Amino acid sequence: MIVKKRSVPLKLEMDEALLRRLVHGHVKRQDIQTDATKRSAGYRGEMSLDYYLDGLPQTEYRIFNDLRLPARHGSVFQIDTLVLSKFFALIIEVKNIAGTLFFDTSFHQLIRSYLDKEEGFIDPLSQVERHKFEWHTFLHNNNLTPLPIETLVSISNPKTILKTTPNNQAVYEKVIHNEQLLNKINELKTKYHNPVMSSNRLDQISECLLQAHQPPAFNILETYGIDKKDIRRGVQCPNCGTFAMKRIVRNWYCPFCQSYSKAAHEQAIRDYLLLIHPFITNQACCQFLHIPSRHVANRILNSMNLCSQGSTKGRHYYLPKNG
Repeated sequence: MIVKKRSVPLKLEMDEALLRRLVHGHVKRQDIQTDATKRSAGYRGEMSLDYYLDGLPQTEYRIFNDLRLPARHGSVFQIDTLVLSKFFALIIEVKNIAGTLFFDTSFHQLIRSYLDKEEGFIDPLSQVERHKFEWHTFLHNNNLTPLPIETLVSISNPKTILKTTPNNQAVYEKVIHNEQLLNKINELKTKYHNPVMSSNRLDQISECLLQAHQPPAFNILETYGIDKKDIRRGVQCPNCGTFAMKRIVRNWYCPFCQSYSKAAHEQAIRDYLLLIHPFITNQACCQFLHIPSRHVANRILNSMNLCSQGSTKGRHYYLPKNG
């Protein structure tokens, strides 16, 4: 059973909003595009893992995706995928990297060879072991039943070639392609054949994890050093991409391509919430979407699936925290 679904990474959504809204020729555009490409590849890799996770018996396993839990010293640690059962816990780190990967356990690094170029990455085996330690600490701090903890690094690209030094048992046991996931979990089920907790206790741990999850929050403009004045305002035409749509009788009209849209404002408001401020008011909506009427802005905001807080006059709207 999927307890926490996987969603589009917040940073990827923000990058895509920036690429839509950033003024042409901005010096940071290429950096943002590079980051967006990497994050999109990572997300596709995680989504491909979900295809195999769907093959697990729904009643036996609890699956959590993109879980961010409190760690030591006030920080957080993020698990790509956590699989829980009454027998064991499995932490999975997903990597979507093309080329030939060499796992160097002597220097704790991952070396990728691709297109006649050699590049170093953080060692995912060390990364997932840190997550294992933090997970054990989390269970202890919350007085939760300890579980045998296993870890895997799953490579989502089936064409990626995996290499390491001879007799490197840790890599052979811990690094797999996504296609091997179900077989690996069946091996663990054979290894841990005695349950360590009841279904009710497993449900209690699941609820604790959901309550402890901390959705990411950060200012993407500060991250890239971008000024708000470099963000284009207005409603973007979904047909031709210009930012010149006008509100005409409950519709948006583009004077450039003469197309109409009823919902073009939804992306604009979401872009505002991702880039400018975590909440939006009627007045801010009027300014950003170039709407002359606060009543129209109020109707638009109330038509969307947004959370709201405050009185009618001072009400502000924000995105649901489902990250």
